[in-house]
Parts: sequence; structure tokens; C-alpha cells
Amino acid sequence: MIVESRVVVASEVRWTQWHNRMLLDEQGCFIEFQSVGRDITTLKQIEEKLFQEKELAQVTLQSIGDAVITTDAFSKIQYLNPIAESLIGCTEASAQGLPLVEVFRIVDEITREPVQNPIDLALQSNQIVGLTNNAVLINQNNQEIAIENSAAPMRNRQGQVIGAVMVFHDVYSKPQAFASAILAGKS
Repeated sequence: MIVESRVVVASEVRWTQWHNRMLLDEQGCFIEFQSVGRDITTLKQIEEKLFQEKELAQVTLQSIGDAVITTDAFSKIQYLNPIAESLIGCTEASAQGLPLVEVFRIVDEITREPVQNPIDLALQSNQIVGLTNNAVLINQNNQEIAIENSAAPMRNRQGQVIGAVMVFHDVYSKPQAFASAILAGKS
């Protein structure tokens, strides 16, 4: 049995980890109890720092005003922020692990032909890509939303592609974009 304990020593918080076991004889009778402990304070401090960094990254992604989707290297959804959930019309939990094309359907507004998925393009080209003009997202509720986006491959420290991230927004939800679209329609 392994037990971790938080202790205060001279007004300082320390962490210990104890490995405990019972020793039995050949008949299964108790002989003695052994316990070996070690100070794991540094390990706990590193864990806390990693947790805080992960939490900051998560809060940042959730706070971005545009939709954010991340996938693995095979275009399977790993994360949707709340804006992406709202535009796509499904929850992160229901989309997680699904191929992106199952929940992110885009067509050309004029030709109605499917547009190649920007994450697939980013993964294939290994570079940042943007959507063509006139892209329309058909969400899970069959609503059509004109979008602008960009996608980029994500790399680990060794430079290997481990997935992709896509950022997009409703063209008409941005006041300046809406004003530009109205002005363009009147000229």
C-alpha cells in the first residue's frame, strides 16, 4: 500500500510518500510490517506547477472569443471550446474522438460543393492554411453559418506533428465584418 501525506515541518509544507507492506511467513502468518518513506515535496511542487499551467491553457482556450477545435494527427476531435460547441451545435463530450468531418461540415456558399477540411489541409501541407472565401458551416442543427477560419499543425518539442488546431468565427457575428458585408452588398 502506498500512502502520500502532507505535513507541516517548521512552518513549511512538505510531502511524504510511504510504501507499506506486511511480511508473512510460509503459512501466511504475520511476521512484521515494513514501511519505507521518502520526501516527495519537489515532485508535488512540479505536479502543482504543471496543473496550474494546464489550467491556464484550458481557461485561455475557453475564453477565446472565436471557436477553437483541436484534433489529433488523424483529424479526430480532442477539444472544442464553448464558442465551437455553440457554432457546431454539439458538445465537446459528444464530439470528442470523432473524425472532424462528422461534425464540421463546410460547403462553398455559391457552388454548394464540399470544401476540403482546413485541418486536413494543414496536416497534409504541414503549414498554416485558411479557408477559401464563401465557406459555409452546416452545423448539427442544419443551420448555415458563413465562417472564416485558419488551421495550423501542432508540433511536439521534437517537431513531430501531433495534431492540428483550427480557429474560426461567424463572419456576421463580428460588427466590423457585418458592416463590411452590408456595405459590399449596397455597392
